[in-house]
Amino acid sequence: MNPAVPEDRATLRFTRRYTASRAEVWAALTDPDSRSRWPAAPPDVTAGMRTIEPGAVFELDWRRTGEADSIVRVELISDEAGNVLVLEHARLEAHVCMRYFGFWEPRLDEFAQAIGGERK
Repeated sequence: MNPAVPEDRATLRFTRRYTASRAEVWAALTDPDSRSRWPAAPPDVTAGMRTIEPGAVFELDWRRTGEADSIVRVELISDEAGNVLVLEHARLEAHVCMRYFGFWEPRLDEFAQAIGGERK
């Protein structure tokens, strides 16, 4: 992601730690049989794959009716304490940013309950 964000744009960043293995977290995010734990995009959103590094990162072009295009990036990082999921939703129009906070926060909480994790 480009750290320079235009004045009329915003980026949301969420970080969650999971006790599940990296493979389990990645599967829950990407495998069709496991994705039921990861809620779908709203019906007025088209989310197309932009980038994928299996087991580590994927990015989606996020297109929502009535909004400028944005990018959702999900990255898994392993450390000595487990696995960290970082979700960034970038290039958001500033006036819709907090609406997306309300969209992603409960979905990440539900995902944590399903996969096993704690909020950080």
